[in-house]
Parts: sequence; structure tokens; C-alpha cells
Amino acid sequence: MLLTVDAIAQTYPDKPVRMIVPFAAGGGSDTTGRIIGQRLSELLGRNVIVDNRAGAAGLIGTELAVRSPADGYTLLLADASHSSNPFVYRKAAYDPIKDFAPISLVATTPVMWCVHPSVPARSVKEMIALARKEPNKLSFGSGGVGSLGHLTGELFKLRTGAQIVHVPYKGGGLSVSDTVAGQITSVFVASAVSAPMVKGGKLRALSVAAAKRSSVVPDVPTFDESGVKDFIVLNWFGILVPAGTPPAIVDRLHQDIAKSVQTQTVRDRFVSLLLDPVTNTPDDFRTLIETEAARWSKLIKQTGIGAD
Repeated sequence: MLLTVDAIAQTYPDKPVRMIVPFAAGGGSDTTGRIIGQRLSELLGRNVIVDNRAGAAGLIGTELAVRSPADGYTLLLADASHSSNPFVYRKAAYDPIKDFAPISLVATTPVMWCVHPSVPARSVKEMIALARKEPNKLSFGSGGVGSLGHLTGELFKLRTGAQIVHVPYKGGGLSVSDTVAGQITSVFVASAVSAPMVKGGKLRALSVAAAKRSSVVPDVPTFDESGVKDFIVLNWFGILVPAGTPPAIVDRLHQDIAKSVQTQTVRDRFVSLLLDPVTNTPDDFRTLIETEAARWSKLIKQTGIGAD
């Protein structure tokens, strides 16, 4: 006899749970997933196994999650690129909203605009003035075409009219390294990555794309304070499951993931990585994804950003 959905939900979980991380081991997404996965294993009473499926800017792992059964045994640790990738990559085979049931955010970190210390501009206003005086002489690096750093830079250009050349790299770390080395002028990158180099004097931060200043680098103003209003860009990490997962299982996962993030040891780990621990409801998480998808799809259409 086939078990009903209610019966399946009542016995959930009765085997290990897989958490797909669509990026390589050792990166921010992987570390975040492993921190949450360890505590979630304890709460679920079953092992949560992290499965790294890197490649194609996260598409490989995400599309694997889409094809997985909607039974609560496959989770996806997504980041902000989840909302934009289907509009950047023509080969993307998933819809960021229709194909997934959001569970909760787990952590966020705002994007920061950093320059090499030799750059004469010491504020966003001065950087804009310099870009207008010498169009296309300044540059900004990113982790690749369509990456969050690239989209942030293009959004800034669109909002301010500053003509700054985009230099894509095969990974965000390389763009940061070349900015530190003075090979490029600046970089839009997550605060969790750039803040240590700002504090160490290797980079100078012009502004942070958040609603308030960072407690890690409190001297760095927000874009709002710098004259670019409502310029908030967060790299977020959150858990999703395939669409159609039974509501009772979604509710169980939401409760346990929220408990996981609220655990002091997990919060301490996130803070040590310069991540802000955060949770929200499945409905609020869906709204975030919808809002992000609308914003980035509009920008991508306006600027013609695209990749194979």
C-alpha cells in the first residue's frame, strides 16, 4: 500500500538528508552549508550530508536539486545568484520561484565597494567625479559575467552614470587579489571577503551596500550616506527544497533550520566568518527571491548581460 503524503510527513525523516551545495568545497556556500548541516543533523536525528556539485556558476547543482524528488530528502543551499542566474545564462533549466519551495534564509553579508589604496578618490562621490572626468579609465573586477559583483557594479553605473570598465575573473577571489595588487582599480565584493583586507590596509572601502553600517568596519559609510539612495545588495544564503514538497515537511524543516541558526555555537561561527545570522518565514523568503529576480532580470535586460 502506498503511504499517503500525511503519513510520509509524520515519519519524516527516516533516512539521511542530502544538502546540495552548488559550489566547490571550501568556499562561503560550502562552509555555511556545513555549519547549518551539522546542527540540523542533531535536530532531525538523521545525518545531513553535504553534496558539493560545483560548476556552471551554480547551475549544475541547482538543476540537480530541481530534478530531485519533492520529499524533503534533498535540500539546496542557495545564494543570491539563485535569483539572477536564470536570466544571465540561456542554458539555465530552472525557474528560481516556481521550481522551489523556500524554507529560510540562514545568513547574509552586504556587498562592499573597495579600491586599491593608490586610488585618489576617498569617497563614492569623489569616485563618481573621477569616473566622469576620465571615462572608462577606472575599472571594477568581479567573479565573472553575471556574478553578484558584476551585477552590483552595473547597477551602480546605471544609477550614477559613472563609466567604469568591468573586468570579469574566474572567481571572486582572483578579482580581489588583483585589486590588492593594483592590477585593477576596484572590486564589488561581499563584506565577509573584503573586510579583513580593509582592516589590514590592503584595500580601502568606499561604501557598503547595506541599510546600516557594518559593525566590523564601522567607519565605512553606506551608499545611502554616500548619496546613492536605496542601494542595498546582499549576498544571502538560504535553504530551499523542490517545489511540491509536502507543507508539513516544509514546516518541520523551517522550524529546525530556524533553531539551528539561533543556536549560539552556530551564530558564533557565522559571526566569526563576518556573516550575519538571519532567518525568515518561507513566505518572506519567497518574497525576497521574487524581488531579487525582478530587480536583476530588469537590469540584465537593460544592460544586455548574458553568458553561455
